[in-house]
Amino acid sequence: MTAAERARSLYETYGAPMLRERFPDYEGRVAVGFAGEGSDCFGWDDAISRDHDYGPGFCLWLTEGDYARIGDALNEAYDALLASHAPEAGYNPRLSGRRGARTIRSFYEGILHLRVGEEHFSLSEAQWLALDEDALAAAVNGAVFRDDLGAFSSIRETLRGYYPERVWRRRLAHELRMFSQYAQSNYARSMARGDLLTAGLCRARGTEAALRLMFLLNRRYAPYYKWLRRAAGGLPRLTAVCGELDRVMALPEQSAAWEGYAYDASRVNTADAVEAGFERVAAHFARELVAQGLSSGGTTFLDRLAAELMPEDAPQPPDRERLIGELVRLEWRQFDGVKNEGGRAGCQDDWTTFRIMRTSQFRAWDEPVLASYRRDLLDAEARGWNLLTEKYARMMESTAPEEYARLRDRLPRRSEERLARQEEVVALHVGWNEAMAARYPKYSAGGRPIHTAEDTPYATSSETYLRGELGTYSDETFALYREMILRYRERGENLVERIAAEQARQYGYDSLADAENHLR
Repeated sequence: MTAAERARSLYETYGAPMLRERFPDYEGRVAVGFAGEGSDCFGWDDAISRDHDYGPGFCLWLTEGDYARIGDALNEAYDALLASHAPEAGYNPRLSGRRGARTIRSFYEGILHLRVGEEHFSLSEAQWLALDEDALAAAVNGAVFRDDLGAFSSIRETLRGYYPERVWRRRLAHELRMFSQYAQSNYARSMARGDLLTAGLCRARGTEAALRLMFLLNRRYAPYYKWLRRAAGGLPRLTAVCGELDRVMALPEQSAAWEGYAYDASRVNTADAVEAGFERVAAHFARELVAQGLSSGGTTFLDRLAAELMPEDAPQPPDRERLIGELVRLEWRQFDGVKNEGGRAGCQDDWTTFRIMRTSQFRAWDEPVLASYRRDLLDAEARGWNLLTEKYARMMESTAPEEYARLRDRLPRRSEERLARQEEVVALHVGWNEAMAARYPKYSAGGRPIHTAEDTPYATSSETYLRGELGTYSDETFALYREMILRYRERGENLVERIAAEQARQYGYDSLADAENHLR
């Protein structure tokens, strides 16, 4: 029995009677189902996926008003139900946040990371473009067992209606270009140079772009990357592409096919089975684009076909935004590779929050600082060094001093002058944090503690976090960053508040003040 089947059985056998007996006035006002984050909500739970955040239960979704009246009592009754009829569930804080009673708004906002109203829900084109596709997939998966009121299902059906046409075309054009860049251009260029590592990256990223294209051309939301292949096998269109990609990824490296071969960008090296396989994949997509009336055909080079999809008036992101997007992706790759003693951290699977936090920070930076930090990340990647691992190691000087002592000599050394200037920058940030906390106490309470003196093994202050991050910057990047910070001070601007205002905007609030007013 899958988790979804067990959820329905638990509800129908025990949950429905509990609602009828304990909350008769609300029985028809509570939406019930099984949906949201986790492979079990997609129906993909297996023996491997059950090693974390897994267990019996179902979801109860209420309006804000109803939750204020019965939410606590309903959760108590739900917990008692599980204790009696699914005692093996135990207590898992992450899982408990996904099951039981919660508001409709908190369910959708927790997944989509934008403000959601219970009435007249709609999204602007900019919001559709900003949403992560795996978040949309998680917001509409699973099943709703009952929703007499219709408030939960109304939002769900709006999201299930899929992207607006212009948004869909822009996303489709982007993935066509990604496939073309990795699979049809840079894979061959890397092989011709003998750069097998980069060729391997191109093979993997080209394959991921192809899987995402399958979902877009089926007009289905793509799930989190680790489930792309499994979910793609159940799509109604382009199923043959899965087999082609399986074969491409199973092939050994193809360096022998490039011995004595004269690279020519205008032709495919058919002796390289990977390149030939990608070309067959491209042909599938080219035919599908023609079949859907999206292309006139004539080529299998997907970058050219992408140009036919873009609305003429669709603005391209400015160079600064493209640079910020690249920085976030470079950092995410390194963040994904951070190894923790206690196992993988939950935040390493939360791309949406990571993107919002880092994008908000980078949008407050001057362009020379952004460009210099990009060089730091690329240089570290080329050397096989993880700047995010280094950052967390430096933070351990305060949070875990014994472990830090064992790591200290492996970290790049910083001069006494550099360390003194870092502390000057840290002090300015601490002052800005204190000023913001005084002005927006509720918003600030949801973030890190401010001072290093407040560090614990489980909570790191913003002061310690910044000190760790500054230590990873090259001397050039730090010098540029410090100059920028001093300019903020001279102008009387609060950099911390500016970053927080951008975060609030990305979460759907009009301003920091608006966010403060909505928080409890």
